[in-house]
Amino acid sequence: KVEQKEFFDRRFILNDVNATIDDLKEKFGYTKKIKKYLTHLKADILKNISTLKGENGKELFYKIMFRYQINLFIDRTHDKHAPVYENNNSTYADLFGSIQMFSDNPPTFMDIVPGYFHKANGGVLILPLNFNTITKEGIWEGIKRAIKYNNIKIDYVSGKGRNINVGLDPESIPFDMKIIIISSRSLYEKLYDVDNELPLLFKVRADFETFMKRNKTNEEKYVNFIVWQIDKFSLKHFSNDAVAKIIEYGSRIAGNQKRLSTRFDAIINIMEEANYWTKNSIVTSKDIEKALQEKSLRSRAIHDYYNELIRNGDIIIKMKGEEAGSINGLSVIDLGTYTFGKPIRITARSYAGKDGIINVEREVDMSGQIHSKGIMIIQGLIGELIAKDIPFSVNISIGFEQTYDEIDGDSASSTEFYAAMSALSNIPIKQYIAVTGAVNQLGEIESVGGINEKVEGFYEICKLYNFPEGCGVMIPKRNIDEMMLKKEVLNAMDKGIFHIWAVENVSQGIEILTNYPLGEIGKKGTVLDKAYTVLKNTWDALKKD
Repeated sequence: KVEQKEFFDRRFILNDVNATIDDLKEKFGYTKKIKKYLTHLKADILKNISTLKGENGKELFYKIMFRYQINLFIDRTHDKHAPVYENNNSTYADLFGSIQMFSDNPPTFMDIVPGYFHKANGGVLILPLNFNTITKEGIWEGIKRAIKYNNIKIDYVSGKGRNINVGLDPESIPFDMKIIIISSRSLYEKLYDVDNELPLLFKVRADFETFMKRNKTNEEKYVNFIVWQIDKFSLKHFSNDAVAKIIEYGSRIAGNQKRLSTRFDAIINIMEEANYWTKNSIVTSKDIEKALQEKSLRSRAIHDYYNELIRNGDIIIKMKGEEAGSINGLSVIDLGTYTFGKPIRITARSYAGKDGIINVEREVDMSGQIHSKGIMIIQGLIGELIAKDIPFSVNISIGFEQTYDEIDGDSASSTEFYAAMSALSNIPIKQYIAVTGAVNQLGEIESVGGINEKVEGFYEICKLYNFPEGCGVMIPKRNIDEMMLKKEVLNAMDKGIFHIWAVENVSQGIEILTNYPLGEIGKKGTVLDKAYTVLKNTWDALKKD
């Protein structure tokens, strides 16, 4: 009777198993490995019927489910298109999967966890990478290995380190996806220099700017983006003037009136903060201004500290009267999340000698290459203007006062030129005007960076000193398109208490700063004639000696 019962049990179960296995083979039999697995599954069930049934056959279903459970690695049931994934904080396990160990007991196949390479397989994986991510152990080599060998291998044991023998060796999965790596240009160039495989594995490079042209079409796209974000984050509606203010802000962070920033994270942040501050049913331009003001206040502690040092006289910035060989230049402090402009006093002194222009910063190894180049350009320009027929027989010492870090860049080269010519000719410079602008050997004023921050930085100093009469900033005319000044500065300009002069060459700049024309040698009452006279007298004295 026992044998008969087992026979009938076997036949009864065999009918159900055959029907189920045949149905699965019909659905998934197009894959040889699945078909082979189902055949082995059927044989194992029939072989272990008595074991699976247990006492009285009550737990057959549960024992079968436990013995033949499946680790559903990736579920594509509800996918309507090829998978697209983005991973912003990559670890090795995040990308390539891992074997998880929750205790000292050996893991089973159910502890194998997929990574983003598995999730995106058959589609697209977007990987924003930076220097910190790329240097994490194994990530870059793992990416290259998957592409080169066309497979995705899990070899990481979570919590125990890599390559530890845990009795499991998951089979590699064929690699079939597109990988898009997003990185800075500097990271790409560094990898390109040190890794010959980069151009072979990633053959398509695309550069994306952080701005786009400001035209009607792109402004409409900005509006659509704003509407989309309002819906996405359930924000209050934005008034027309608020939308216009955001577009204006987009030009501001793009650094040009004719451009719009594509740094949409910054746009979203301001929208969300304006939504937080508003007390109305809709967000207005005043709420945008409030958000921008609060953003600035949170980050400007160092800026206020510099202003306080200037107010107290700890940093000397002269704002009244005129003085020969002394001028206010403009520099930019970049703190990453906050950038501001601050004035810096530049002085020059001249005396008999044969060294030409002496760069004080270079003499003490505090001058960068670009700044040193700017000084040499100034010497060439001054030599062209006044020393064609006699030797350059004076020394002009130029220095940045109260600076203790390296000076680099050429944005102060025109400022240094004015200080040098003032010191040589003994013609005073207006101390209430600050200057920025690079100069070339032809005397043309070239554009500089950070123009808005520089203008607004000196505006704040003028405000500290109650706007001395005639105060303002002299900038390169080539920077006009980049001017996106705060409303407060524009209002002060309308009132005539703050000024901006845009110049194309040093001749225009000299006249604004001194009320003397640059002129020419031999023409009395000009800067060049006075400077040449000093140079000639010095040369004559040196000849006698």
